[in-house]
Amino acid sequence: MLEGARAGKHVVHLKAGDPYLFGRGGDEVATLRGPAGIEIEVLPGVTRSGRPPR
Repeated sequence: MLEGARAGKHVVHLKAGDPYLFGRGGDEVATLRGPAGIEIEVLPGVTRSGRPPR
C-alpha cells in the first residue's frame, strides 16, 4: 500500500467487515497517516455479528 501510494497511485485495501474489529486497521491507519503522511479514507463494511439472521 505504502509503495503504491508514494508512487501516486490510488490504492485500495479491501477487507470483509469492520477493519478495526479483528483486523489491523488501526495499525495501517497510523502508519499511513503518521510517518508516511499519506491521505487515506476508511469505509467500514458490515461485521458478521451485525448482519441480520438468515
